[in-house]
Amino acid sequence: MSARQLSCFLIAASLSLSPMLAQAARSNSDYLRDFRGFDAETRQALTRGLERKIKLDPNPAIQRIVSRQRDHAKLPIAESPPYHRAVDWAEGVAPKREMIVGGDEQHTALRKKYPPQLVMPGLIKSVFYDWGKGMVVRRKRPLDEVEVMSNILNGYPPGSDDVLAQLLARFDDDAKMRKMSSYLSHLYANLNAKVFEEVTLYEAWYSGELIDVPDVDAIPFARKILLRRAFRSPIPATQKRTALYKEIQKAAFAYRKYRTLRESAAAAFLHASPKMDPVYAPLVSRFHYLYVVLKDNPEEIHKVLRGIPDRDALVAAIDKRLKKTSIEVEKRLLRKKNLEDMHAWLRYWARLAIFTQSKKKDGQ
Repeated sequence: MSARQLSCFLIAASLSLSPMLAQAARSNSDYLRDFRGFDAETRQALTRGLERKIKLDPNPAIQRIVSRQRDHAKLPIAESPPYHRAVDWAEGVAPKREMIVGGDEQHTALRKKYPPQLVMPGLIKSVFYDWGKGMVVRRKRPLDEVEVMSNILNGYPPGSDDVLAQLLARFDDDAKMRKMSSYLSHLYANLNAKVFEEVTLYEAWYSGELIDVPDVDAIPFARKILLRRAFRSPIPATQKRTALYKEIQKAAFAYRKYRTLRESAAAAFLHASPKMDPVYAPLVSRFHYLYVVLKDNPEEIHKVLRGIPDRDALVAAIDKRLKKTSIEVEKRLLRKKNLEDMHAWLRYWARLAIFTQSKKKDGQ
């Protein structure tokens, strides 16, 4: 009997049939709304009890995640992304930049054009990997009870955000990509010297378009990445400037391939089918296979990424092994199913806890 079948049986066995028939069609959002309706003390007690239950559960898929969680308070606090300043790169030529904050009409319009590129957006995070600095950071406060419960309802054990950040930090160790990572982590600015809060150069170039680049962003690329000091502001509108823009586009695409490969590797450790760009989602299934072969050891995955840094070459090598025998494909499918079962159990435990408390609240 699968975990899903067993969970359905346990629900039917532990609760009267008629209430469960009504509960069957309810979504995670419905349960979360009920949870928000509890008083603060009840929410805290339910969350702590559920976290304790999950952390003590012997399921290997759960244990390999919760065992890696660290003390939130000991992590450095995240800082706002930087932006290139006119005074540093085009002093006396380019105007001082103006920050356009979220909520402004200009910001909203740009966000539609360059949407956020988040790894595993379904996971609420208080711990992140700062690609620009190459370090794990946190927001000031840890996840609250509603956020923790939302993650569990979505199949994420406590500490999943921390583990995701740790894995990204481990997998991102290519010194050649470090400078590009830092460059693309700066905020995007348009030709009118308006810089946009939380919209990074990485997200702008992720569009695949050849975008216009202000001198204040073009010159640091030329000097820090290409190690060329010939460019000065104002950069004439010549073929050399167009060539420079294409160099940025080429480097940004290479970095995108590098980064999404590592995001896929980290996501596959945590989830059967993580939400991500459909272009890169097929990478996850390859990493499910690698995790089986390498006994779910991220250090071994790190060695593979270092040994075969090219994304296309790595995919080809994995697919070659998968084509040898159906047994290899079954290994990959089994790992994915084990993760799916873990998600189902977590969702069931969270829903059961909320449903049971709701009955108490209603005096049933």
